[in-house]
Amino acid sequence: MWLFRCVRGPQHADRDHVWSPTPLVVDLDRRTGLGEELGVYDDLLRCVEPGERVEYGVVEHRFAAVSPDAYRDLLVRYGHTSLAPTKYSTSSFLSHALAQLGREGLLVVTSVDATGYWRYLRPVPAFARPETPPDIETTSWAGYASHHGIDPATWPASAALRR
Repeated sequence: MWLFRCVRGPQHADRDHVWSPTPLVVDLDRRTGLGEELGVYDDLLRCVEPGERVEYGVVEHRFAAVSPDAYRDLLVRYGHTSLAPTKYSTSSFLSHALAQLGREGLLVVTSVDATGYWRYLRPVPAFARPETPPDIETTSWAGYASHHGIDPATWPASAALRR
């Protein structure tokens, strides 16, 4: 907590004036705002299946498929690095929502080496349900994409904006 002191005595009846600001209370344990409005939290949770650990790219790709309208809305609002450089992107927004799910104890978040399109980030988060064994292998974006006939070096989900 900050404490402020004005030492200009004559303006304060020959004594220092001391005060502290009203504290700002932020509840980090709640789902709020656009993410709650669009149903992002529940949809993201559906993108991590029990018994698996998945690299971030897998989660975002699944989210784009599970919630295409919300994903498109986020792309319009925040953009995506696959479309143009941006400081805060759809991926940033979704990462914050996933971190919230971690704070709620609904996901376990770890760091892994990024693969494919996401390699520029190194490392990236990976997500699992709490009951997932800790030694389970992580499904990488590159492995997931290849298995589904997608070039892992690309990010096809942003094509939703061009529809």
